[in-house]
Amino acid sequence: MKKLFLAITAALLISFSFALAGTPAYSDGDSKSGAEEKVKKSTLNAAIWHRKDGTVSVNFEKKPNEVVIIKLFNGNELLILQDAFSKDNLVACRYDLSKLPKGDYFFEVTNKHDVLRKEISVE
Repeated sequence: MKKLFLAITAALLISFSFALAGTPAYSDGDSKSGAEEKVKKSTLNAAIWHRKDGTVSVNFEKKPNEVVIIKLFNGNELLILQDAFSKDNLVACRYDLSKLPKGDYFFEVTNKHDVLRKEISVE
């Protein structure tokens, strides 16, 4: 029952977030053109998207005993931020990039097997 509740909550959270946000990057295994980026046959259930308010949302569902890491790189591939998550099953994070210099940045969400990466432009 708890797993069903968590799955429904995750689906609603992600669906509602997509309705309020800009273009997401998915990791559900299909390939699409445009701004969306995907990981084929992924074990990583995650989404990254640049919101209309200028923040970046990162949502993911992790498996028990799994560690998921969110990384932010600048345009020169230098690591700016790294957050590791090992406890919660459903994670929703929002990052405010307004204090960063203008330019291109890359968000990565990784687990032991897969990487989801999306380019974000700060203007």
